[in-house]
Amino acid sequence: MSWKEVSDGSWERPLDNNELVVKYVGDLFKPLNKEHWALNIIAEVTIDVVSDEENVSALRRAWVQVRYHHPFIAASINGDKHAYDVPNGAEIESWVSETFLVHKEISVKDFLLTAPFREYSSLHFFPSSSEILMRTHHWAIDGIGGFHLMDRLLSYFSVDDPAPNFGSETAHLAPSYLEAAGLPTTLSSASEAKAQTIVTNYLSKMPSVGLPAQNFTVPGGTKVVKLASPTSTLSSLLSATRKQNLGLAAAVQSAIVLATRERAPATLSKQDFSSVALFNYRKYLKAPYNDSAAWPMGVWMVGVPFSQPEADFITTAKNMEDIYGQDMASDRCEAIEWYDGFCARMVKVLSSPMPEGVAPPSQPQLSSIGLVDGLVRIRYDGKRGLDVKSVEPVVDNMAASMAVFQWSFAGTWYLNGCFNENAYSDADAEAFLKRVKEILFSELGVEEAH
Repeated sequence: MSWKEVSDGSWERPLDNNELVVKYVGDLFKPLNKEHWALNIIAEVTIDVVSDEENVSALRRAWVQVRYHHPFIAASINGDKHAYDVPNGAEIESWVSETFLVHKEISVKDFLLTAPFREYSSLHFFPSSSEILMRTHHWAIDGIGGFHLMDRLLSYFSVDDPAPNFGSETAHLAPSYLEAAGLPTTLSSASEAKAQTIVTNYLSKMPSVGLPAQNFTVPGGTKVVKLASPTSTLSSLLSATRKQNLGLAAAVQSAIVLATRERAPATLSKQDFSSVALFNYRKYLKAPYNDSAAWPMGVWMVGVPFSQPEADFITTAKNMEDIYGQDMASDRCEAIEWYDGFCARMVKVLSSPMPEGVAPPSQPQLSSIGLVDGLVRIRYDGKRGLDVKSVEPVVDNMAASMAVFQWSFAGTWYLNGCFNENAYSDADAEAFLKRVKEILFSELGVEEAH
């Protein structure tokens, strides 16, 4: 699954199964000019140069640098293949005009409500709120990679180097997950059989316990509710999880399970909570791809399916720690042996019609980002310096399953929920997220600092 030059300056490689799963789900809403799971990384910044005109020009130059060093942002899809064309000067200008947009009259909130499907990744600047939004296809990058890519953009913006000469950037095109990880492209018969067993067992647990989403046939726009806790609360939270030998991801996942079960319709309340635990696989990639600053692009996450029966907080959290706390190295993790086969089978499952009378999945999906300070800097010094006040992940959500992120930055702990406006009311979405936090703090004996 390596990139090949199919004609002068035109390169292609097949999508891998990891990418195909996300691509299929994202494409379901393309006829509505929407994209499920489009990834948005939003940074609120304070730029030393106060001229919007100068900052816009510098952002344009930085965006060109991003394309040169990480050309996957300008790759398109040709059937089941990624396609990239080396641009000339005029094509670069056209691409920048299409993908770098300045929004003077709308907010980020308004943008997310109406954001359309775009062929390429895009960059958006909101001068009135001094926010930068980088929007990418989730089949081209995962959440952790999105933060790394935002760091690259802000670094290029701060340094403000001259424009690069295109032609050699194809050496930076992101390889497939299997190639980057150095894993075999053909599974053994035993691994294929295990993959089938995992899929069968996972599907047997469906439908999962879920939230009472509103019945809708056409999705609206994406909304976000966000909660924040100060440094002292974060310290208490981390100390409390350590005392229980838990990671924060497992504890948050347990609180989500319990809060979901409290609100579930009676027909689902006793079902298992079935979802996938998402892992950042970057540190397990082979060199040079384990250098995330140089190689942020790629769907280099692993999603391990799990099902949790009804239990108390600590029992569920301990069960989840067994999953989230596992070593994912290929020589120590059985899941890596069958994961590609699992993804291949899930593509077929997702492309099959949902059984008649079965409600769409509505269990929340957790993405535990963790500490972001090492991914995005608080201060960038260069020709034009800037401070990052906050940074947030948001995914476009066209479905009934709320996407929940947890992360910390500059000493503040955040929990957000990304949901479709036609699936939940603002009040219900906020009440659910507050209940997750309430369960988490209560069960761990943490008090919110004010």
